Amino acid sequence: MSRLLQSKAISGYVLLLILMTSGCASLKQQAPDVLLSDLALLPPQGLAPRFSVTMALINPNNLEMDIEGGSFRLYLQNSRVAAGVIEKPFIVPALGQSTFKAHCTGDLIGGASLFHKLMKSNAHAVEYQLEVKLHEGNRFIPILLNRTGVVNLSGL
Repeated sequence: MSRLLQSKAISGYVLLLILMTSGCASLKQQAPDVLLSDLALLPPQGLAPRFSVTMALINPNNLEMDIEGGSFRLYLQNSRVAAGVIEKPFIVPALGQSTFKAHCTGDLIGGASLFHKLMKSNAHAVEYQLEVKLHEGNRFIPILLNRTGVVNLSGL
């Protein structure tokens, strides 16, 4: 009788282990993608310029994302030119996208560094990097996104 109980206990444990590992596999999600959609100049406060930034967040997963807020930094030619926070919560539908706006402040030192780099190099293109950190309602660890690219200045 004891052997029968041990066998059932082992079978139950194995079944529980299989269910737990298959559940964990379904929790693996693809990272969302972020796109810089618009950048508009706002009236300055003091010497630093201010911007309104519109970004699109693309959710490739079949679960909606409940974004509570976050922060971001914008770099041009490896110089930080702006930083801001995402204050308003928003929802990104499953397999969908949402646009959101945030305000940021320009970095005077980073802007001066960028201006100096551009004057010295006579660049026809500018490298950019957008770092975004998002706080989702059901996650303990924030979502970190990084978007890089090049803007061709010769066509402007």
